[in-house]
Formats: sequence, C-alpha cells, structure tokens
Amino acid sequence: MNLSTHPFAELIKRGANIRPKPILERQASIDPDSLVAIFYKPGITGQPKAATLINFEMLNLLHGQLENIGQFLTRVCAPISIYHIFAEMVGVLNVVFQKCQAVFSAISPDTVSAMGVIHEEERTALIGSPVIFRDILTHLGKQNYDLSSLALGVLGARPMQREFLRRLEVELPVTRVTQSDGMTENVTLFASAYWAGDADQQRSYSSMGVCMQRLEIIIRSVVNIYPAEIETAIIEHLSVFDAQVFGIPDERYGEEVRAWITLKPDTSTCTTDEIV
Repeated sequence: MNLSTHPFAELIKRGANIRPKPILERQASIDPDSLVAIFYKPGITGQPKAATLINFEMLNLLHGQLENIGQFLTRVCAPISIYHIFAEMVGVLNVVFQKCQAVFSAISPDTVSAMGVIHEEERTALIGSPVIFRDILTHLGKQNYDLSSLALGVLGARPMQREFLRRLEVELPVTRVTQSDGMTENVTLFASAYWAGDADQQRSYSSMGVCMQRLEIIIRSVVNIYPAEIETAIIEHLSVFDAQVFGIPDERYGEEVRAWITLKPDTSTCTTDEIV
C-alpha cells in the first residue's frame, strides 16, 4: 500500500476547480449509514477493539456542537493527541465543518505549551482532559499568561465534580465549562452536568455505567488501566503468592494505582524494587 500525505491547503485548491454538479452527485451517492472511520479503543475489558463510526453519527455530533457551543469554537486550543476521538471530533473536524481554527499545542499534553498558545493566539476555547485544566490552575507560572480570551472549556475522558467545574469558571477564568463524555462507539455527547451512581455510596451497586467500570478499570487521567493485567504480571514474580490492584483517589490524575501483595510463605524478604 502506498501511503502519502496531502497538505490541507492543496486539497482545498484542488476542490476549488471542480464544478458544483459532480460534488452534489457524489454527496447524494453517500449512504449516511456507511462506515467512515475506525477508532481502536481498549474498552472496559482490557482487550483492544475497533469502534466503527458511520457518516450520520459524526455529522450529527458536529451539528450538535455547532448549535450548542459553535459560537465558542472559533479559535480552539487542543492540547490532546490528534488520534483520539475527542481531538478528532472537537478539534480536527470542526475546522472543515465551520469557521474554526484549531491549534494542537504539543504532540502530547503540555501545560506550558497550552498556556502559551492561549496567550499568544487568543484562543476562545480549550479542550482536553481534566488533568490539563487542573495543571493550569495550579501552575506557578500561570500569572505570566493572559488566558482571558477563553470563553469555553471542554473536558473529556472522565466525569468531574461540579465544584471543580465551578472553580474553573472562577479561577481560570472561563465563561462556560462543559463536559464531553461517552463511548467511542457513540462518538461522544455533551453535558453541562454529569451524574453517576458512584457519587452516592448508597447507590454505587444499584446503578449502571461508571460504577460497574470502577470494579474493573482504573482511569488515570485519560489512560485506562486494567487491574487484572497488572495483577497477572505481579503474580509471575517467584516470590509473590497473590496480588490485588486497585485505584485510589488522586487530586491531579483522578486515580492512582496501588497494589496489595501477599508473598509466598517460604519467602524471607522481597522489596518493592524487586517486583517492579
């Protein structure tokens, strides 16, 4: 297979020379239910799987974005990986769907780069994982950057407490904060608030969704971590009899990974460094 890249400006130039009729005929021939993209995701099982998206799903979300928050998505700062569904829908495709500029401030999330882009290019929207927003709030050099152009903050990857969202509005500051959440298969959805049964300990085991995932998955920032995989690796150690891996609350990443390890009876000593 011969793979090549095409500058976006070149594609626009080529399209400008095509008469409207062939374009309309091509558009009419496209089935809204036909496959348009495949995103690989780990899901809650730990095994990679392909999430197939159709034309209608992606266009439907873009229409929803335009109607609800399109006025803020004119100059976007996107400090997230471009291959992620979040970056694709809220960052890349907005550029071709409406009048929008999107700047991916770094290859991987970087707080200083993000603040620099907002300051220098007066971005109106910041999209990313909660850790980016939290790191900006707590960064010692935050006062050196003018972030007053921000009108919208869009957080994805994990639900956030209402108190934290309100803190962003006051301290960042930003006019409006929303959450983007959902399975890759459903593209994503937006909400001004997010409720999950886990928030109330008395309802944790009677509600679906996040509470069920919490039994099988640890979400550290935007990374899905599967306790079973880590437990299997730990138990392979000659000195280990059993291991239980779990997540604990963490102010920056949402959750951090911890493990309880039981050594074999005939083991005299075994340090953490030996296991890691």
